[in-house]
Amino acid sequence: MAQANPEIQRYLSLTNTQGGADTFNETSVATEILPENGLVYKITGIDFMLLNPMQTLAADFYIQWSLTRDTKTAAATIADPDSFLFDRLTLALTTSGAVLIPNVFRYQNLNGLYIVEPTIYAQLQSATTGLTLVADWRVYYEEVKMNEIDILRVLNNS
Repeated sequence: MAQANPEIQRYLSLTNTQGGADTFNETSVATEILPENGLVYKITGIDFMLLNPMQTLAADFYIQWSLTRDTKTAAATIADPDSFLFDRLTLALTTSGAVLIPNVFRYQNLNGLYIVEPTIYAQLQSATTGLTLVADWRVYYEEVKMNEIDILRVLNNS
């Protein structure tokens, strides 16, 4: 299917900064992909890092993040065909008190995940955290050549 170039691993960098506590935020990055030349990105790993201190949450909340092939008005879900990464952290407290949550999420072994679009979008959404969240993304990739038929399959999610 695709042949990897033996180059140094590279990554795309994105940052989400919510304009207010518990709001939706979307950012994008150009990939510089040239599908007409058969150049695509094979994703080798993704790091998602919440940059806020997350030690004082004391109520039910969720934080949701996604990477997609298309712009959205709310964070994509796992059912969205444009979403190639979706995750959500939900906590329902049964007693009052602070909670400590992890702030780095690493996704590896993403076999078969290719980006063929000139732009990707990162979304961040939360509810009842009371925080204006900031998140950094690193999307690690290798440049690979892919034939036109396989590029069309990726574009059509098949």
